[in-house]
Amino acid sequence: MAPVLGPTLAWSLLNAVAGTVQLQRINVKLGVLIRQIETLGFRQEAEVMGRLAMSINVLDELLHEYGHTGNLNKLATSRLAEAEKEVGSIYERNKILIEDFSCRVDATLDSHGKTGAEQAAAMLNENAHMAVQDMQIFTALIAARNRVTQLQIYHDLIEQPSFADKRLDIASTRIDDHKKIIERCNTVESLQSHARQCINQMNWFQRKLFDRSTVRKVEEAASYAYPRQSSMPVIDVTPSFCFWQDEQGTIQARLAMQD
Repeated sequence: MAPVLGPTLAWSLLNAVAGTVQLQRINVKLGVLIRQIETLGFRQEAEVMGRLAMSINVLDELLHEYGHTGNLNKLATSRLAEAEKEVGSIYERNKILIEDFSCRVDATLDSHGKTGAEQAAAMLNENAHMAVQDMQIFTALIAARNRVTQLQIYHDLIEQPSFADKRLDIASTRIDDHKKIIERCNTVESLQSHARQCINQMNWFQRKLFDRSTVRKVEEAASYAYPRQSSMPVIDVTPSFCFWQDEQGTIQARLAMQD
């Protein structure tokens, strides 16, 4: 038996060593792949935030220019149109992301007990950071769209005063849309609270013996201090006007709106 058993044990040992080496190689490749995916995701978000920051800078420059000259020339209106397009596309992108997160949170809130706890913990670990970031960007987008509307009203008063009232109606409708999106969006805090409630719904044996790993995951995810989601800023779309008479005796009007 010994002559037969020896080669068999050696072969089994070699297989075990080879399997361990292969697993290590797989882990290394997976680690590289995960880092590449994380880098790609960061680069995509950086590209979006860079475009938004650039658009806001352009809008601020146009507001400063109008405040200095009282006019928007062709170059300014062209830059305004480009900024509006850029801000609008990012706005719609973040709107979709926020609504998608909201729908998934709603589905998670319908689950209870161990299943609900595991689903809530998984969503917190996988999506909470991005959800908070999306809401923060969305708040900046609201402010950017307000600047766009403000500049458009300035332009209307110069080129087509009869459309200024309609522009204000459009602005008011947009503000209502912003509020609806934010009201539908479930906060990360509600997900953390639901995860804790699901743990409390589990019996003693589940919490202390059979599903301690689930409890630990929930405790880690529910106690993590995520950046707080920004609340929607108050945006005043009610204009005030400043009237004066120039040297030629013509009555001039300027729209005065606070940033």
